Amino acid sequence: MELHHFLKFVDPSNASKTTENLYKILRDVVLRVGLENVVHVVTDNAANYVVVGKLLEVEFPNLYCSPCVAHCINLMLLDIGKIDEVSEVVSLASKITRYIYNHCYALYLMRKHTDGREILCPTLTCFANNIIDLQRISAKKDSLRAMVTSRDWTSSTYAK
Repeated sequence: MELHHFLKFVDPSNASKTTENLYKILRDVVLRVGLENVVHVVTDNAANYVVVGKLLEVEFPNLYCSPCVAHCINLMLLDIGKIDEVSEVVSLASKITRYIYNHCYALYLMRKHTDGREILCPTLTCFANNIIDLQRISAKKDSLRAMVTSRDWTSSTYAK
């Protein structure tokens, strides 16, 4: 089994992210590593990176450049979240979860009815939060219904 090693880190934060600068940085990395060792470059999805990828492919015909798939999916989720129907559902779910997590007794009852499982969970990407939260709420739908129809809930001041 061949081991892969980390070869180089480039922090371009002090430089302008122009196509020219990015092209120079990525070209230098390809040449340092050796064209025979590089077959694929994964970049950001911004327009300047797309142009850089095309320039690299022209200069190095055996090289393939593509945008980051995870970033593409995150952008799609962001766009999906802008659809009116989705935005409304997310807004309602957010109001419900905010209410539950901001009131100790409601939070206690939710945890009691979901066997201690949370309906919100931090994720690695903010774009996916809403989708994942909706999935978790949907998965706990029966438990949440049982909570708001329970005697504990209906006899509390929160039921009003």
